[in-house]
Amino acid sequence: MTDLYTKRQLQIIYAAVELIAAEGMQNLTMKHIAAAIQVTEPALYRHFKSKQEILLGVISLIRQNGKVPEKSDKSGWDLIECIMLTRIASYTAIPGLTAIIFSEEIFSGDNSLSEQIKTLMQKTQEKFKQLILVAQQSGSIRQDIQAEQISLLVIGSFRFLVTQWHLFKHDFDLNDRAVTLFRDLRKLLVVS
Repeated sequence: MTDLYTKRQLQIIYAAVELIAAEGMQNLTMKHIAAAIQVTEPALYRHFKSKQEILLGVISLIRQNGKVPEKSDKSGWDLIECIMLTRIASYTAIPGLTAIIFSEEIFSGDNSLSEQIKTLMQKTQEKFKQLILVAQQSGSIRQDIQAEQISLLVIGSFRFLVTQWHLFKHDFDLNDRAVTLFRDLRKLLVVS
């Protein structure tokens, strides 16, 4: 992601994330973004032509956050856990992402952005389903539960934990709770 945007553009995108998280999508304006990073509106337009372009940057940030590593020395459950804990690290670094990534209505007013989020969600589940299928074929994850159901179980419990952290205003250590969650999911799903 950092290759696609300048340092100033990233600053604008991060400011948009925090504004959406704090005040909602309806209050995200170029004027508010400019004020958040202490520039004039015309200066903001030198970096992005429109609020739509900034929102595309936000989606790009979300997409980057959700990438599954191309190569890893981990496999099976260890890889799934590693991916999720990496996401936790980025949520704690950019807490505003949690308000956006798990809020379906944020982009509901814009069909193209909404479709991108929908596609991103489908691709994420499909990637996890494929990782689980490979792990099931190797015998490391239970085979008596469909891979799609396991992916829903993992993603759903992860989503609930992160949403709880956001709604409770980050009053617990998200990483500690995630480690505990994945330890317990391991007990349920991994073949010893």
